[in-house]
Amino acid sequence: MTFYRFRVRLSNHSTGNLEMAEPDPLPFSAVLQSEQAGQLLRVGNPGRFTQVLDNLTTNSEYWIEHSLGQKGQGKIHVEIRDPELVFYDNGLGIRPDLEESLFELFVSGKDGNEGSGLGLFITRQLLLRDNCSISLDSERNEHNRLYRFIINFSGAKK
Repeated sequence: MTFYRFRVRLSNHSTGNLEMAEPDPLPFSAVLQSEQAGQLLRVGNPGRFTQVLDNLTTNSEYWIEHSLGQKGQGKIHVEIRDPELVFYDNGLGIRPDLEESLFELFVSGKDGNEGSGLGLFITRQLLLRDNCSISLDSERNEHNRLYRFIINFSGAKK
């Protein structure tokens, strides 16, 4: 198992480490990039932040597995650019018909009963509680699809 660690400011008074693990059976690896070594990113409520990362990672895992099919071929990237965190993977990206409604309640690109359309809606709501936001970056991937989530934590700095 490989661990990727980075320091995260949990509040004005404490810091902690966030670990992303890559167990062997999962179809992806994780890459963390930061503009500066040891950079701290204030994220507001640590429990909500953990849920946000879990929702994004779960979606990435699903789409990597369904688009790439081979275990170990997927890659999740997390970039810290204070006050933002950029999250993306090497899957196909967001379907064009979902670009405008992706964060709305009950919107899902998953087949049949596999998705409830709650994950990204809840993610947005959790971030809003800390005056933060999530959006899709306008950059497109090689499949001409949007694929990068931008989480802006500037509201948590107040």
